[in-house]
Amino acid sequence: WKERQRKGDKEEEIKILQGMLALYRGNFMEDFQYGEVHAIRQAHYLGMYSEAAHALGRLLTEACRLKEAEGVLLRALELDPFDEAACLLLVKNCEAGGEKERVESIKRKFARLYKKEMGVEAFQ
Repeated sequence: WKERQRKGDKEEEIKILQGMLALYRGNFMEDFQYGEVHAIRQAHYLGMYSEAAHALGRLLTEACRLKEAEGVLLRALELDPFDEAACLLLVKNCEAGGEKERVESIKRKFARLYKKEMGVEAFQ
């Protein structure tokens, strides 16, 4: 994927990223807890998914494929509700679609959730 990124082949990059995201079915061994090593692996694989989702969401938004981008970014937020980058990309996607009220709603909802769980303000 990163090789295609360097070559500037956006459509091929989108296809590769879509394939990568299709492989991820949820947290690594979600129903089992094996301690710290297990938690580290879960975080690692979720991080890989998130990085690919952010890249794909950005590319789809740039290509004006807004509904596709929205689906990718909402899935990323479903898997990690505190993914500030995915939220900001979703906001940009909605702005590109002229959805000003939805932008404010998404920002408020995320900021409230983030503050409640993390104890700090989001988007800083």
